[in-house]
Amino acid sequence: QRRDLGVIDVAALIINKQIGTGIFTTPGLVLSLTGSKTTSIIMWFCGGIWAFLCVIIYVEFGSTFPFNGGELIYLDEVLRQPELLATVLFSAFFIFVPNTDGNSLQFAKHILLASNPTVTETTELDKRLISYVAISILTVVSFIHYFSRNSGLLLNLLFAIYKVVLVIVLIICGCVASKKPENGWSDWGQHPIGSKNVLAAMIYIIYSYQGWENANYVGGELKIESRALKWGAFLAVGITTVLYTLVVMAFSLACSFEDLAGQDLGVVSNFAPKAFGRQGVEGIKVCIALSAFGNLIAVVYTSSKVKQQIARQCIIPFYNFFARDDKQFLTPGGALILHWVMAVVWILSTPNTSNGYGFVIGLFIYGQLVVG
Repeated sequence: QRRDLGVIDVAALIINKQIGTGIFTTPGLVLSLTGSKTTSIIMWFCGGIWAFLCVIIYVEFGSTFPFNGGELIYLDEVLRQPELLATVLFSAFFIFVPNTDGNSLQFAKHILLASNPTVTETTELDKRLISYVAISILTVVSFIHYFSRNSGLLLNLLFAIYKVVLVIVLIICGCVASKKPENGWSDWGQHPIGSKNVLAAMIYIIYSYQGWENANYVGGELKIESRALKWGAFLAVGITTVLYTLVVMAFSLACSFEDLAGQDLGVVSNFAPKAFGRQGVEGIKVCIALSAFGNLIAVVYTSSKVKQQIARQCIIPFYNFFARDDKQFLTPGGALILHWVMAVVWILSTPNTSNGYGFVIGLFIYGQLVVG
């Protein structure tokens, strides 16, 4: 197995998974649950600290067990009795719990909103069309990784750079917009919502920071001598923490509480006009869709490697098919098919609403917290 992924590749894998659509869709939900802009910003920073603590642990595991599979390997080594219990439980979780359908659906929603400016709410979109576009983009990403590993890694690097630049632009434009009339300063100290649910808000924040473990899934492809995992992970989480904290602050400075709170598309519908003008609204929708696409590039690549490793444990049906590499392209063809099938099932069965999105987030995060 080729060990050719360095520090930058590791950082790109993590940044691409962390910065998907969560930072654009969840700040409003977090704000509505905390009832305070100040509390919301502090919690986003605390989320970064939580990610750092997790990274420290995962770097140690990754350095000790430099193999593909991540938690599949770690749990098997730590919880050896009863034999295979941890392996089977994690395998079931990783195969059946969704981790790409959320960003597939977000890509579809934002692209469709950008193509039809008269539509302002996702509830007005055709649910069948959303599912079709989501499955189509997931299929495209799966084909990219099937036919060329290097192309997938190159796209992963390019989209990581794109996302960092995009968030920096949003921070700058948000600060500029805060100097305009009707900005977010007027209600900064107010607390319009009486009841608060900080723990529920933290779940959304953890979801947005999720991705620090992404490079551990391909530990067998990392350069050991350069300590790529350690420095790449710290670099990525550090960048994401700073960017998340500053961009949430920029959203809060530019928009009032009512403009942001409780909306999963608050950035598009309320922040973008103030930061970029009316002509920039459709552009920001496309930018968020591209961010979701970058997330899919990173997650499909690493998830297929884990599913291939699960198949090699010989504990799932047709494990020979799912464990093998394509002879021509040397990519995990069977595992990519398994990942695509399960993601499509979730896309078709999950409601394309904010409640459905929240359900997917909760299911994945609670499961990931138990595993972690």
